Amino acid sequence: MSAKDKRQKKEAAGWVYGAQRLWSRVFLLFILLNFCIFMGFDILLPTMSLYMEQQGLSGGKIGFIYGVFTVSAVFIRAMSGYITAWRLSASNLIMCGLVLCALASIGYYWGANVPGGVFFRLLHGAGFGLTSTLITSLVSQVIPQSRMGEGMGYLGLGTTIALASGPLLGIWVMEHWGFFILFALVACCYLVGIGVAGLLPGMSLGAVTSSAPRKPVFISRLALMPALLMFILGLVLSSIIIFMALLCEERGLPYAGQFFVLSTVSIMISRLRAGKIHDRFGHQFVIVPAVLLLFITALLIYFAQGRLLLFSAAIIYGFGMGAVFPSMTALTMSYASLEKRVEVTASFFNSYDLGFGAGSMLMGQAAALAGSYSIVFLGSALMSVLFLAVYAMHYLAKKNARM
Repeated sequence: MSAKDKRQKKEAAGWVYGAQRLWSRVFLLFILLNFCIFMGFDILLPTMSLYMEQQGLSGGKIGFIYGVFTVSAVFIRAMSGYITAWRLSASNLIMCGLVLCALASIGYYWGANVPGGVFFRLLHGAGFGLTSTLITSLVSQVIPQSRMGEGMGYLGLGTTIALASGPLLGIWVMEHWGFFILFALVACCYLVGIGVAGLLPGMSLGAVTSSAPRKPVFISRLALMPALLMFILGLVLSSIIIFMALLCEERGLPYAGQFFVLSTVSIMISRLRAGKIHDRFGHQFVIVPAVLLLFITALLIYFAQGRLLLFSAAIIYGFGMGAVFPSMTALTMSYASLEKRVEVTASFFNSYDLGFGAGSMLMGQAAALAGSYSIVFLGSALMSVLFLAVYAMHYLAKKNARM
């Protein structure tokens, strides 16, 4: 095959930038916007609870206030199909969501009690839920269909970098400058996001008033199978994310911080490669190996008594986590036309959040009954097997039906 024929073949497959261009000014704006949103969120992850505790709130009240955020985000996503039928441009809706986030960030400083905390967490959850849903559904219009997995992987890099640096930055600012500057910094992240959103071109959300849902749609019928898989994935990941540090403390292993640093590095590496594999060979060549890696991760953590197994688990977890999310996102987007992508995106996030919340409660109860956090990671391994079983039954049946 000549060099010209090879190039034409690559162009037909969308692997040459000139053929189906991925990198553009708009795509870069979406990556920056995604980073701003998650940076503001992640700065508060370790610091918000410390502030509320300093103001005299008990652990139960702090947990309740934190939970309100998820409830608010889930509900606003369920309403997103209806909201997008309003006569507002996509960028204006994103800016509205970011304004809510910025107001909540400043309000936390004066709302250090249960009513104030609940109100501002409701506000923050609504803004975060709306903007994260809109960005994911809108960027799917910018990414060429043949490079959807790759594009979603790059979009998630902003999320990964924010998760790696946000908590550390938040703690540093809190210790050196105090909580007022901390909340002001979070608000600035969202204000920068508003500026970036203002640079976006006019984009259609695809919603038509006559066909927009008139009641909350928590899980779209258009993407029931991806939603079920994301719910199970939430069960798998909640065990590792929530109970990792507690298991380390139980076993006297001072490596929880290093675990998440190592996993973040491997997540970034994985995101750079997995999307291309998804686009070229299909979602099964990414999702199945990625979930197998999560299964191995859970078993390694279960048996870990020292840093060698724990650090190995961290690297393997990062590769699995970094691969499965963009691939599942791209798969979910394929279930709907442009005008329904906001709806299926909302279902994608909601099903994961619901699975994550259910997993934290179920695994927490299992740990309490067993008297050890080790049981949690056996549960995570079993949930990984369940994910693969559901995935295989559905997509193999779907493939056989086409034959």
